[in-house]
Amino acid sequence: MTNDETDYLFYSTVLVDVPPSATITIDGWRSNAYLVFANGQIVASSFEASHDYDVGKMTVTMPLSSTLQGDFTLSILSVSLGLHNSVNVGRLGSEQESKGIVGSVSIGSVDITNNGWSMLPYLDGELKQVYSDHGQYLVTWSKCPSSSRAVPVTWAEVQFTLSSTDVADTLVLDIGSANGSLRGHLYLNGVDLGRVWGLSQNGSPVQQYYYLPVDVIRTHMNRLTLVMENGGALDDLQIMRVSVPTSQEAVSVF
Repeated sequence: MTNDETDYLFYSTVLVDVPPSATITIDGWRSNAYLVFANGQIVASSFEASHDYDVGKMTVTMPLSSTLQGDFTLSILSVSLGLHNSVNVGRLGSEQESKGIVGSVSIGSVDITNNGWSMLPYLDGELKQVYSDHGQYLVTWSKCPSSSRAVPVTWAEVQFTLSSTDVADTLVLDIGSANGSLRGHLYLNGVDLGRVWGLSQNGSPVQQYYYLPVDVIRTHMNRLTLVMENGGALDDLQIMRVSVPTSQEAVSVF
């Protein structure tokens, strides 16, 4: 479905008279995130970030807390958080690591696996390429107050101009104290810079600074675009100039 071109895959089905206090159980491999929507509104999310391999399927249980009456559309966004760096040697392709929903889905004790699902790869912003010079005009952007919090699956962008001197410097995106509240994908002037994830360990961010390649930066208007999978605040983000040591020392690792 994804053709290895996107981390995202939507699943959708229509349900009838499901108790609002029910829980959703999804079978999937590790290193995957799920966001659950009811009638387009986020109701639950969960992720499993370990990269253990050959451990079978992961079961994620999430509360469905919204009050829902009658028919409603249940949508699940699967987010791949990476693949293991090897293959399961000696086994069929169907037994290799997979992403998305790979087994059953149930609400409470009711199995809804065969309820009639539709599936779509990509986020709408990916299809429109809203991070590109031409794609930015295919959507309407709204000004975001610095103190506001974005809802899950929000595209955000900032434009900035640099002098020729600034372009020669080393620039990074500093996600500050965002920690686990920020997870998504980063683009600079239409170039995919990969995943951003503010994970923390022992109270400190695992990675706070994300390099902005000098060969992508322009001397005129630059566009930094971020899709925020689980929402979060934008006021912690800033672009910084950093100093890189010029001296080098070989370190033996063998």
